[in-house]
Amino acid sequence: MKFYVVGADLQVYPNVCEQSEQILHKVLLNGRSPKDTFVNCRFDLVNVFSARLTNEEAKKLKGENGISMVAEEVLLNFEEVPTHVCKTCDY
Repeated sequence: MKFYVVGADLQVYPNVCEQSEQILHKVLLNGRSPKDTFVNCRFDLVNVFSARLTNEEAKKLKGENGISMVAEEVLLNFEEVPTHVCKTCDY
């Protein structure tokens, strides 16, 4: 399972934060709950949310009406970032 960022068309889903459960319910397999897969929502600048999905669920979501983007989210482990990359960081 991977993390995916899901972007929604504002015309179809005007507030993806409130509608993410409805969207996820359409594509989740094996009785998985939208509440168990939902990670977070970002509506301030863009109409997107993050969810933990299987590859098959992500592909199915890409074909849904009103979904403009489904992209694998890259997670960084900041413990592995070399110190010369961020000299002013306080971690």
